[in-house]
Amino acid sequence: FLPSPPASVHWRVKMDESYAVFVHETTGTVVELALSSKGWFACRDPQWKMHTLYPEGSVDTPRVQVFDAEHIITDLRFDFEQELVSGISQKEEGAGNHARLVEVAAGDMGNWEMAVSEHNQVLLSNKRAPGALLVLISTGLCFVGSSGDAVLVDEAGISRLGAKEARALLPAE
Repeated sequence: FLPSPPASVHWRVKMDESYAVFVHETTGTVVELALSSKGWFACRDPQWKMHTLYPEGSVDTPRVQVFDAEHIITDLRFDFEQELVSGISQKEEGAGNHARLVEVAAGDMGNWEMAVSEHNQVLLSNKRAPGALLVLISTGLCFVGSSGDAVLVDEAGISRLGAKEARALLPAE
């Protein structure tokens, strides 16, 4: 088995003064973080269904499915399309994504803190929601709520995970 590519190769990020948005290049999964959030965030799965995830681990599927930061998502898609047209190689693109994630992690993300692990997974936590952790993985995202409940969003959509299953998705320490 070949190891899966690091998460930082698959995720693109862009911010403005109110939001940080992450888009997965191959699945189209979108994560929208309001920088002033108390730990909740919005995401759209590969089937284009939107969900709001809360720090304690609950999930809501709103009737109105619109991102507040749609302008950032559009910019990210445009940037990606331009790179495809210009012929940037996947290796160059992956290195660029990783560098951009590290740059954003060093900046001000409001209530959110971001780190890129030694395994190149993107880890996000909220200062107002201790114990909750959002991990951007190569196939999507895994969110572990403060109650220990975990939610996986990947190609199959959204599903609940037990603690043991969630730990299996994360890199060994």
